[in-house]
Amino acid sequence: MTKFLILTSAASSNALSAAGGQSGGTDYTVLFSIIGLLVCIALPTAVILLAILKYEGSFKQILWGILGFVVFSTILNFLVSSIFFFDYLDQEATSFQASLLIIIRVICEVLGMFLLLKWTKKRKGLGNALNFGIGYCLPECLYVGFLLAGYLIISTSEGIDSIDLLRELRVFIQDSNLVAGQEWRFILRGFTVLVFGGLQISSAVVVFISVQTKKYWLAGIAVIFGLLIRLPNRLHSFDAWFWGNYAVILPYLAVMTVIICVTVYILWKNNKTEMQKSNK
Repeated sequence: MTKFLILTSAASSNALSAAGGQSGGTDYTVLFSIIGLLVCIALPTAVILLAILKYEGSFKQILWGILGFVVFSTILNFLVSSIFFFDYLDQEATSFQASLLIIIRVICEVLGMFLLLKWTKKRKGLGNALNFGIGYCLPECLYVGFLLAGYLIISTSEGIDSIDLLRELRVFIQDSNLVAGQEWRFILRGFTVLVFGGLQISSAVVVFISVQTKKYWLAGIAVIFGLLIRLPNRLHSFDAWFWGNYAVILPYLAVMTVIICVTVYILWKNNKTEMQKSNK
């Protein structure tokens, strides 16, 4: 960690300007990238330890969650979206089209959670719900972590243009809009991991409660959670309405994530006794 902190202030201006486009002063891009990378590691690790050590969750539920993300949030979402928007291009899409795709994704995501938690309903206990939720958000944590780790490599390495792999990695990161020339944006990678990780874990717990208590209507709450987070975030990328303003979208996502997590905790507490009875 000390080495990276030193690199934050001592890295050559040429390397940093090439990666971040800063024009002077202290550049905290590397530091912010490190913080984001640590979040990508800390969030799943902390939840998994909590789920296994305190709530006796099964590690297999993580694998079920990953399977759900791949099959339902990725493959099924792509297939269904292709039916409605066969020639969809993000660069030419309208905010309305993007909103419809978000609705499809949220429904596919919650559907996958419901079916898999129904399939594994014998795995009772909050720990299993938490691990299942982590399985859903783990691929995204790894993806963002990969981008940030790649940026750290290219921003602290000299002569990378002579290395094909690192040169291609820099192009990939730039094409992914990770390098935006504004260092404060790099810490947003960790922020989005917390927001969407909190959303998926909370959604998994709500769906878990609905399956265990047979109150299947509760799964609809998970759909609402997904729309409350994903729709404004997607509209932000289109600068639609007031969501395009960082001063609006960032506080909104932070506050809404906290509200969702607290709401799920209350639901779990209120249904805890009923779920314990069903375990007997």
